[in-house]
Amino acid sequence: MGFEEIDVYTSELQFRCLSIGSGPLILCLHGFPDTPHSFKPLMEELAKKGYRVVAPFMRGYAPTGFPQDGDFSILSLGWDVIHIMDALAVEKAIVVGHDWGATAAYTAAILEPSRIEKMVTAAVPHLRTVKPGLKQVLLSWYIVFFQIPYLPEFIMRLKNFAFIDYLYQRWSPYGKHWDLSNIKSVLKKPFAVRALLSYYRSLLRLKRGQWSTIFRKISVPSLVIAGEVDQSIGIELFEGYEEGFDGACQLVQMKSAGHFMHIEQAQDFVRHVLDFIDEADA
Repeated sequence: MGFEEIDVYTSELQFRCLSIGSGPLILCLHGFPDTPHSFKPLMEELAKKGYRVVAPFMRGYAPTGFPQDGDFSILSLGWDVIHIMDALAVEKAIVVGHDWGATAAYTAAILEPSRIEKMVTAAVPHLRTVKPGLKQVLLSWYIVFFQIPYLPEFIMRLKNFAFIDYLYQRWSPYGKHWDLSNIKSVLKKPFAVRALLSYYRSLLRLKRGQWSTIFRKISVPSLVIAGEVDQSIGIELFEGYEEGFDGACQLVQMKSAGHFMHIEQAQDFVRHVLDFIDEADA
């Protein structure tokens, strides 16, 4: 049983995806700056458990297309999840999301809760519960930086995208031996850097009604995973996480893990996901 690359066509975009296994569908949604390849250890184990696991390159991450309307809003990410399920002719799925993939998972669970059987999110809490203090404001400097026209694009391209190396080392201080060849390959494609930054720039364009949708409580059974030494999203931001859920939810704090806990501590991350899925099935 091996990985294959497939193209999934929605009404708006062609999504390139990694796929493995057969059975009920699990979607794995990556974040910034990342690709589906980081989910391979989890995908292999889920496939052994009898699941079909599909991990798309998120919108704008080549070879997935750049949306013609330039829409990278949180709502569009949530609808992408639902539309990929439609394209795969699947009514319900389990969803695993990291970073922006977590935000996409939360939003899909708000938009179409009946379609999401279970949900695992990592590194980002439900935005409804976020109460940033001074520490988080300082950690989130990059969000402000990314709003500047042109300069972030220029900085990111310097020295073979050394800025990406810096983010991984900064956000996951105990992480070692990063293989960033896949994300750097993506960034070399036309419009790719612009796409990645557009996720953050779209935050300032959301209207009040859209925020009210994003802030709704979630009824889907959920596992939230946080890294205790995450230097992008501080562990403090997960306090009161349960206030974002009407349904069953639980929080796992991974010791000595940073933002990219699914890479740093892949075996533990896989164990937490499998335990949650098995427990929910019991």
